[in-house]
Amino acid sequence: MIEHLVDVDLSTGVVLVLDIPSELIRDYVGGLGLAVKYVCDAVSPGIDPLSPENIVTIATGPLSGTVAPTNGRTAVATISPLNGLLGIGNFGGWWGPRLHMAGFLAVRIMGMAATPVYLLIDDDRAELRDASHLWGRDAWETTDLLKREHGDDFSVLSIGQAGENRVKFACPVSDYSHSPSRSTAGGVLGAKRLKAIIVRGTKKVPVANPTAFRHIAKECAERIIERAAPPNGSKAPVGSFYLMVQKSVDCGLLQSKNYQTTGIPQDSDILRTSEIVQAYLTEGSFGYHCLLEKYFGCQVVAEVETGPYAGTKVGGYCYHPTWGTACQIRSYPAMWKCQELCQRYGMDAPGIPIPFAMELYQRGLLTEEQCDGLDLTWGNEAATIDLIHKTAFREGFGDLMAEGGQHLAKVVGNGAEKYSMTTKGVELMAFEPRGGPLKSVLGLMINPRGGDDALTTRDVSLEMLCGWAKEAGWSDEQCVEWLLDYLDMSDEAKRQIFGSPSEAARLGEHNPEGKAAEAAWQSKVTPLFNSLGLCLYSANYYWALGPIRYAKLMTARSGEPVTADQLIAAGERTCNLMRVFLVRAGIRRADDDIPDRFYDEPVDGGLHDGATISRETMQHLLTEYYEHMGWDPATGIPTRAKLLELGLAAPADQLETLTAPTDA
Repeated sequence: MIEHLVDVDLSTGVVLVLDIPSELIRDYVGGLGLAVKYVCDAVSPGIDPLSPENIVTIATGPLSGTVAPTNGRTAVATISPLNGLLGIGNFGGWWGPRLHMAGFLAVRIMGMAATPVYLLIDDDRAELRDASHLWGRDAWETTDLLKREHGDDFSVLSIGQAGENRVKFACPVSDYSHSPSRSTAGGVLGAKRLKAIIVRGTKKVPVANPTAFRHIAKECAERIIERAAPPNGSKAPVGSFYLMVQKSVDCGLLQSKNYQTTGIPQDSDILRTSEIVQAYLTEGSFGYHCLLEKYFGCQVVAEVETGPYAGTKVGGYCYHPTWGTACQIRSYPAMWKCQELCQRYGMDAPGIPIPFAMELYQRGLLTEEQCDGLDLTWGNEAATIDLIHKTAFREGFGDLMAEGGQHLAKVVGNGAEKYSMTTKGVELMAFEPRGGPLKSVLGLMINPRGGDDALTTRDVSLEMLCGWAKEAGWSDEQCVEWLLDYLDMSDEAKRQIFGSPSEAARLGEHNPEGKAAEAAWQSKVTPLFNSLGLCLYSANYYWALGPIRYAKLMTARSGEPVTADQLIAAGERTCNLMRVFLVRAGIRRADDDIPDRFYDEPVDGGLHDGATISRETMQHLLTEYYEHMGWDPATGIPTRAKLLELGLAAPADQLETLTAPTDA
């Protein structure tokens, strides 16, 4: 089954439709794998990410636009202007399915346009058009104008002013509410003067065996419903995501004041979320026919009709802990306004180093004069909103903020670096690691893009997966027995994670046994899920689906036998290809770490008051992780044997040249 690529050279204005070689689909599937492969083949570490030499690849998965549950996710890959490493992100909605229904799996963007343009993809037609009338507008205004010109059945992926101004953590925004936020691709697209990509697809995505495909999709949907709302599959309440946020606060999992504490002000709206849900939230539509959204709660819309933020309306994940916990903003309407501005301007909300700037202000390392007269005390919503605007437009102090937290720390000096909460140069996403699950901490250390644990996401834990069984009186042993039978996971991975014989104790969040094996398993399969075009919540959060069932879907879709082992190998191949790029960019074991604050400073207040992370434990887990991955434990560099096993001969040769000893 041939898949197609829209190949765009902005420097020449040439747009081509190319066949994607079948071996690339076999080895990388689509989505993230394909996007990363194209970037790594075309770009060498060390280039200027904002130069014409950088490329951006946007790829959806082969299951996108079908009836496979939770499909429609789309991956973005480029070289990040924030840290020079891989900028990768993922977004949902209708854009990816419409791209696939137009007949294309991916768009590859090269070069730099002389004047602003946008790319129109309408079924088999793809062409560049003038975007001078769109330049200077925010992402929502751009979407409105393009839909008015072309029709509501187009999906719009566009940049706002932050991308145009080459803010280092800018990101594109799709259809108002979706964004590959952590990809940092907005500034790259701004430098290329590509304002938007609009897509309409009216064709059916071909499926080789429709009857078998529908049958397997139904089985997968039933597992999601069973896991999402056992035992009766009842619909989750509107705002269920918000209720989970409140629970996370109650459990001490969300940081406050730039990771100084987990305490939340007593007058914060977060502590009365159930009332807010009733007053402000309504039910909308978020994903492409997404089955899971009604269980997870990501379809909500927050709308403010009165007060200083009247007219504010945001959908999808319309809350991020950056505003309510990290910055200590008390009111939900103010938090929603902050989020709306980020979506309009096209900026990664946790990527804006406002909590870091507030701590520097708290400690006297930044003055009001240096901040353009802004009073950056905790909870100052007016100053926060002003600073979001200044950052997007690079006005005054915002020009410094737009370069990212690590750059801000270097400019401020005087020990400011110790308060910069980043991994691999990317701001952390507001979840407190001290007192949290060990595997999540390990995930923060090893994520190739930095800033979060997206490569490994959630844990296999009795609390998460067997809460309903525990309430029904099941013993730990019965829960483990059920898990071993239920999980869509290889037998070898189960043995490494659960032990042989299996032990319930290994599933404790703070027990280090099995955590490195679990992180290694997810490092292999998470890139796979992102390559198939499927939502991680069905696989890495609810654990309802995995490689075995996805192989059945792919077999029915392609008409060729696809095994779970083949898919796992594809995910592992993508993971190793990303690691090779990082090694070529200078990343080594010492860079797979978290800020010293988490080791040296106890949490101040909250449920985990006094907690720190053991450096010794995490270094031990990191060594174990490298061993499970087939990487050198001393350096974190993939071994030649591992790369050759995955068919990565050229990357193996690159590393051999890079690490070869030189003559004295």
